[in-house]
Amino acid sequence: MSSPFLVAANTATNRVYVTNYNANDVAVIDGATNTVVATVPVGTSPGGIAVDTSKNLVYVANQLSATISVINGETNTVARTFTLPSSASPGNVAVDPSANHLFVADGFNKVVYVLNTSTGALLATITGGKVPFKGPVDPAVFQPGKTVLISDNQLNAVEQISESNFAVSAGYKGGSSPAGVAVNQTTHVVYVAEEGNNTVIAYAP
Repeated sequence: MSSPFLVAANTATNRVYVTNYNANDVAVIDGATNTVVATVPVGTSPGGIAVDTSKNLVYVANQLSATISVINGETNTVARTFTLPSSASPGNVAVDPSANHLFVADGFNKVVYVLNTSTGALLATITGGKVPFKGPVDPAVFQPGKTVLISDNQLNAVEQISESNFAVSAGYKGGSSPAGVAVNQTTHVVYVAEEGNNTVIAYAP
C-alpha cells in the first residue's frame, strides 16, 4: 500500500478497504488472513470511504476528481462513478442503505452533498441550518432512514440532518473542534472525537 488514508470494513464479507490517497487506488484486505487481495484504481486523491454491507458496494470520495467511485465488492472493480459539482472537494462519506442516500462532507466549500445511491443523482446541497456550516467534517448515520449527524469543527457542534427534507437542526453542542463521529446502532450512543481538547465525548441517547 502507498499513503494509506482511511479505512472501512464489510462485516458481512470480512473485507477491509483502505484508500491510498497519493496512489489513487483502494486496497482490499482479506480480514481472515490480513493480506491484500486486490488493488482497485479509482479517482484522484481518494479519501472518504463507506461500505453498504447489504449490497456489497463501497463508496469512495475522490477529493481532487470531484467524484465518487462505487466499487463492486464481489468483483473488486469500479461499477459506477458519480459526478459532483466541478468545484467540489469531497471528504468523509456516510451511506444509509435504507434510504438510498450517500452523504458527502465538503469542508472546503462548507456544504454537505446528498446523492441517490441508485442513480447517482445529486438530491441536495446542504449549506447548514439557522447557522451556515463553517467546517463540516464527518457524517454518520444516526437513525437509519431518518437522521444523519454531521460534525462541524468550526462551529464546535454536531448537527442533525433530516433524511426526509434534508433540513439541519441542532444536535450536540460543546466540545472543541469535533471531527470523527461514530454511532453504536445497538446502544444508540454517539461518539465524537474532539481534536481541540484531545478527548472523545460519548453522548447518551
